[in-house]
Amino acid sequence: MLGLTRPTDSYIYVTDGGHFDNLGLVELLRRGCTTVFCLDGGGDPPGVFRALGEAVALSRSELQVDVEVDPTPITPAKDSGLAQRGFALGTLRFRASPDGAEFADDPTGRIVYCRAAVTAEPDRVPRRPCYLVSMVSNVSVGVAGSSAASP
Repeated sequence: MLGLTRPTDSYIYVTDGGHFDNLGLVELLRRGCTTVFCLDGGGDPPGVFRALGEAVALSRSELQVDVEVDPTPITPAKDSGLAQRGFALGTLRFRASPDGAEFADDPTGRIVYCRAAVTAEPDRVPRRPCYLVSMVSNVSVGVAGSSAASP
């Protein structure tokens, strides 16, 4: 609560973002977290991952941490408007220790990037409301750099 925890403690770090990036990702990496669950509740349109891109760029330039995550599974398909799933898995590679010390362990980690999405996996989402499927099937989905339009 007072910022007195250390990476060796058995606590977790929670941040709401808005410091350097809107996701809180940079602050978690600054603390040396090697397993990160990043929940994106921002306002980027479907298929646009501006907040994630900014956090990845800041992590690389400010902290020497390479974040590799492909959000393609979260991107709605052009034909159906449905995403494969609401999360993407990625890797973290720390090129420098947060405190400047040598790495004692493997300098890699994992990231789970989550974002709200209507998925194409009905068997994994029991009783998905039919109005969501109907709404998605009646909307044209825009691609990054273009505008979305409704018929």
